[in-house]
Amino acid sequence: MAVTINGTTGLTIPTGVFADSSGNVGIGTSSPEAKTSIVSSAGAIGLTIKDANAGASNYLSAQYNGTSGVADIKAQSSSGSTQIAFSTSLSGTTAERMRIDSNGVVTGTAGNLMLVQGTSQASTSGTSIDFTGIPSWAKRITVIFNGVSTSGTSLIQIQLGSTTFTTTGYLCSASQFATAPTISAANSTTGLLIVGATSAAALWYGAATICNINSNNWVSSSTLGRSDSAITAIGGGSIALSGTLDRVRITTVNGTDTFDAGTINIQYE
Repeated sequence: MAVTINGTTGLTIPTGVFADSSGNVGIGTSSPEAKTSIVSSAGAIGLTIKDANAGASNYLSAQYNGTSGVADIKAQSSSGSTQIAFSTSLSGTTAERMRIDSNGVVTGTAGNLMLVQGTSQASTSGTSIDFTGIPSWAKRITVIFNGVSTSGTSLIQIQLGSTTFTTTGYLCSASQFATAPTISAANSTTGLLIVGATSAAALWYGAATICNINSNNWVSSSTLGRSDSAITAIGGGSIALSGTLDRVRITTVNGTDTFDAGTINIQYE
């Protein structure tokens, strides 16, 4: 059925569109379960929202992909970007609360549960490895070590910062255990230690977790192992920053030994 206005078609109701006595409308179904119900065959797109610009290929679609219990929501942009943003206001991106990018990474605003991975850095040169630009909503940071080595015996430690790195005021200790058994331990006030002793031949693998306990106060725990010997290192500590954390540095206690092997990355949530 078609409805015309001044000789121009304004509304067309095709076969397969139904309305029941409760005011529910069904598309592809004569038994709508809500005010609007759309039913399509397996693999067919049931709903498409497309940009009104001529020739634009920006759209959001929903369909059942043919696998039991699986529904697909897809986004496509003429610019090649395939991201889905969720907002809580009609004002658009100014009220954005969560975004899913083309790699499946979920980001959002403070209070949302999300895990963001940094860019892996080669720890093969320099006296420190820095990660900056950490968002203010981050409450837990994991520093990941993969075959990390330095040129000397100075202990590896983590420093946190707000605008600049904090180099004093840490309460921290680290110990490590070998099969002999022997125990090595150390304290530091200049950073969060992750090893109790090391050597230029040591290759360290593992992770350190740094958590916000309240305000700008942070605590850490770490577990790492050496691939060149049967040694395990554990550590823990705390630091009160002067402001909101926005950076993490991996360095040594003496600040002069250089990194010469491995990679380091961070994750924050």
